[in-house]
Amino acid sequence: MPKIILKTIDTGKEKLSYYSTDITEEDKRKTEDKFKLWDTVKVDGLIKKNLLLLRDPTTWAYAFLRDRYNKPYKAFPLQDIIMNDKSQYILAVGSFQIGKTDTLRILGLHHISGFDGIFNASALICSKSLPQSSDALRGVKQMMERSDISFKETIGQADNQTQLFIKNQSGKGDSSLICVPATDAALGYPATLMLIDELGTYENGRDIYFRVLESRTYLTKGRVIIFANPTGKQGILWELWNNPKFSKYQFDWLSCPINTLAGLIEKRQDKYLGEFKEHCLGQFISSRGGWLTESEIADAETEDLNEIGHVVDPVFSFTDLAKKHDQAISLIGRIKNPDEDEKKQILEVVKAIEFPRGTDYKVVANEIVGFNTEYTVNNNGVDASGPGEAFFDFIKDRVAMIPIPFSLQNKSRMYTNFKIVFEQRRIKIPKIKKFHQQLETLDFKRTSGGQLMVHHENESDLDDYPDALAGLMEIALRPKQAYANIIETVSEPSADKGKRTLVVCTKCSRYFESKGVDICEDCN
Repeated sequence: MPKIILKTIDTGKEKLSYYSTDITEEDKRKTEDKFKLWDTVKVDGLIKKNLLLLRDPTTWAYAFLRDRYNKPYKAFPLQDIIMNDKSQYILAVGSFQIGKTDTLRILGLHHISGFDGIFNASALICSKSLPQSSDALRGVKQMMERSDISFKETIGQADNQTQLFIKNQSGKGDSSLICVPATDAALGYPATLMLIDELGTYENGRDIYFRVLESRTYLTKGRVIIFANPTGKQGILWELWNNPKFSKYQFDWLSCPINTLAGLIEKRQDKYLGEFKEHCLGQFISSRGGWLTESEIADAETEDLNEIGHVVDPVFSFTDLAKKHDQAISLIGRIKNPDEDEKKQILEVVKAIEFPRGTDYKVVANEIVGFNTEYTVNNNGVDASGPGEAFFDFIKDRVAMIPIPFSLQNKSRMYTNFKIVFEQRRIKIPKIKKFHQQLETLDFKRTSGGQLMVHHENESDLDDYPDALAGLMEIALRPKQAYANIIETVSEPSADKGKRTLVVCTKCSRYFESKGVDICEDCN
């Protein structure tokens, strides 16, 4: 069995060490030899005498299945290694886009074909949700339609499961492949092969795995094979990775022979380090850790930032309103190089307004209106969660304002972008002690569903400045994304107005409440 070894890569930003299964030249030769042997058998008319070769899923796929270019399906060495591991429990983690999903489909089809040596077989494929389960079925059917395998399909409406049947070679009975979501839908189906896709993203993953999925194999003594991208050192996936009963594999982007080093390095450019390690190197990273490095904060801080004054650069502001124990913060910034590509623009925070704890929201609103009167501000933003929704309704008629929902999913995405901007050195901030301390203590953990939840090491630490900065980045550096995220927030039915919708003024590019026109009142 191939070993997991320590490898290194130079991304151009840093040299990284990571773990990956060692695929040797001998492994590659063995895989290629299977294709050559089958070609020889076909040419010599010896298929009937060599049917045992088809017990190998790699050879079977090459003999019966077609790839997307309608050529015989040639499995990659990494797929060949997994598909020929006969262990009862297998866990394969790795990068995205290396063939994990195809491997799952081939194993399922081969198992119910009869060539696996099991008749009246039952293979279950579990995906996170019902739509993903349906997509898994489509992928399997497409493989079958490109082959000479005949099948019939039935759909069980009550349990939201979908089944495909293949006649046993004896002509008596059927073998079935059942696609189910990560719910109780699998209960009641014995499995001679359980295939689980992206287990680390399941809600209540531990309960689903042990109670619903693995238990399907207790009576049949069937096999369990899990394919997943790592989601941190926590949750059911990490627990099983440390379970000695599993045969384990770990694959990076380069484990797939059609992927290149240049492509891997390119992917590093727009991903923060942790994201790159998980998505591209297939690594389990710590579920908690410092969000920003000392050098990232130091390179962002400067004492030479100028007040806005009379500038032509686009100006933006964002306000993080105080909740129970923190305080409201307003940050004003400008894009230093607005004509550059969006991914190269630099955001410079030129002013920070810190409101004492307990400040009335009317005072905060008046301050925002004041600097909008003093400066030409393209757009203002506010955290729309909690009191932010009422604050937006209070101030929206006085200044252009974008409500940004700080939901768990949205905040996870915003802080991912936050990290990337710091890594790319595209942010400049004033040297403020409290600002520095909050960035320095910024930390994160993962939810059971794999979302990043930003927090601090101690309850006494706050995130007023980081949240305000994340919001400012959203409206200044990612205005299209910010607008997309507020559509549902602001398009609420109103008894006297119908739907309220923000649009972009075609002259000044500021957001305003639409009344059937595309130019705001200031430009009209």
